[in-house]
Amino acid sequence: KMSVIDLRTIMIEDSDARSPVFLSSAPGFDPSFQIDDVAKKMGKKYEAIAIGSTEGYDLSLKAMDRAAKAGSWVVIKNVHLACSWLSEKVEGYFGKLKQSPEFRLFLVSEFNEKLPATLLRQSVKVNFELPDGIRANVVRSLSNLFQDEKFNAGPTERGRIYFQATWLHAVIMERLRYTPIGWSKAYEFSEADLRCSVEIVDQLLEKPGTPTEHLPALRSIVCNNIYGGKIDNEFDLKILKSLVDQYISADFFSKSHSMIRDGDQEILPNFSAQTREEYLNWVQSLKIEESPVWAGLPATAEEVLKKQKLEALTRKLLTIQDVNEEEIESIKDDEDTGHAGQVRWLKSLTERCNTYLSLLPKDLPLLTRNEVLIRNPLFRFLEREVTVCHHLLRRVRKNL
Repeated sequence: KMSVIDLRTIMIEDSDARSPVFLSSAPGFDPSFQIDDVAKKMGKKYEAIAIGSTEGYDLSLKAMDRAAKAGSWVVIKNVHLACSWLSEKVEGYFGKLKQSPEFRLFLVSEFNEKLPATLLRQSVKVNFELPDGIRANVVRSLSNLFQDEKFNAGPTERGRIYFQATWLHAVIMERLRYTPIGWSKAYEFSEADLRCSVEIVDQLLEKPGTPTEHLPALRSIVCNNIYGGKIDNEFDLKILKSLVDQYISADFFSKSHSMIRDGDQEILPNFSAQTREEYLNWVQSLKIEESPVWAGLPATAEEVLKKQKLEALTRKLLTIQDVNEEEIESIKDDEDTGHAGQVRWLKSLTERCNTYLSLLPKDLPLLTRNEVLIRNPLFRFLEREVTVCHHLLRRVRKNL
């Protein structure tokens, strides 16, 4: 879990251009913007290509060839969709490139167990995951996304609007953990949505008028375009609109307005702050244990989610059983054998193991060496085989 500063350190300290940089992330988190930030800070140019068609494969290889000669960067996205192409083409092609010391290859992927192990071992690997909880999400966004000079610039309401947009984003992302309770399905929300919201805030604040006068326009864009553009369920759209109206509101400029309420009960009171550091310190100082109520969900949402996971696990467990055997639910007392309450397929397995144990020899003696036999190559060969079989037999009998 790395920040822009950490990624930039890799670019500077690890100057070996022979190592690709592999950025892997959980679904719903796009780390590409990290490369964009680092490239701007280091004054580097890069070409980005998204894998998804045969043309993308050819363009990627050609871009690697151009960048290796020019000393620029290449970013290939969605490589988890082309694992076989990575192992068949990219590994060998990358090794043959005549590379400039400034050349860098970035591979962006979601977590996928089919990614080629050889390429991963050759690469500098950076993992990105969404933090659990609203508090952790807000802390990371305030730490990585904003600079003091931008956050603290006037007018004074700018920082508060930034913070409310950040808190709204954290709530939206936290509800993804409770799918299908928080949202009807897992939408591809990401940190890029928050970055878009921040850019819209900057554009609106440059226009004439007070900051609060621009909040309706900000709510409309955030609800209908930035986040709403990814939602295809009418009920989810209503939830989004409710959250946007709740958090992007002029009410939060008043300290008497609660940050989080559960009916008539105040869960988290509002606060006042001026600088990014003050906002960050307030979030980090929160000692209240988070609950689903923070994300606008019932307090029992966590319990319901665990129950759903348990039911899904049970279904998977049942599917791995042999169709010809009793299901694990069919537990029946067997008075004849005295194994009360034992699962029938487990008793059958025990009988099979006992059969194998009765058929296998109890031990395989090792061959005895002497000075004459040890000179015979045939004896040495047989001794090795017998020794291997001796240890294997002991292991098999122990497992049975």
